[in-house]
Amino acid sequence: MSSNKETKTIMEFLSENPNVDVSKAWERCWGIQTNIIERVRERFEVAKHPSCRVEITLPLVSTLITAYLRVHLMLTLVNR
Repeated sequence: MSSNKETKTIMEFLSENPNVDVSKAWERCWGIQTNIIERVRERFEVAKHPSCRVEITLPLVSTLITAYLRVHLMLTLVNR
């Protein structure tokens, strides 16, 4: 259990909200990111730096899930 009452662990959030459909929030976030990427590519010449190769590891996945859940919660609160 997390020590901060305002912050929950991923497992706490999922156990309290097992049937939450976040697909629309995910599509919205993905659309925003895609739009930003397209606008940057239209304006600037971009290329990935060779050091940008990312290996998918468990800590990276955990970080991505945490960020995704935070965005979902933020969008849920904004849409109330």
